[in-house]
Amino acid sequence: KRGFVLVRDKTLGYRMESQGQSLVVPLRVRESGREERSAPVKVAISINSGDASSATVSRQQQMNFQLTDESDPFFLYTLRVSEEEFQVLKVDQSILVDFSEF
Repeated sequence: KRGFVLVRDKTLGYRMESQGQSLVVPLRVRESGREERSAPVKVAISINSGDASSATVSRQQQMNFQLTDESDPFFLYTLRVSEEEFQVLKVDQSILVDFSEF
């Protein structure tokens, strides 16, 4: 596994660097049934090989996102994006980089 952090960049906003495991960033949080609030949210991003259930299934890399708020034990959001899913996301969101560069 390789860990990445988001680093504040004056021109790009936030960018990833492979020098750590996570970073706390200020985010505006809107949850159903609650008021919008600003919270320091811990963002952890990692890339690892997907699980292959059989020899015919090729291993794909996955990018894993995890958002947590240390002041709220019920705040946990996770997302796993495979290389295939990234291709769909890339088209939908007009992302200009490939999965390996993302």
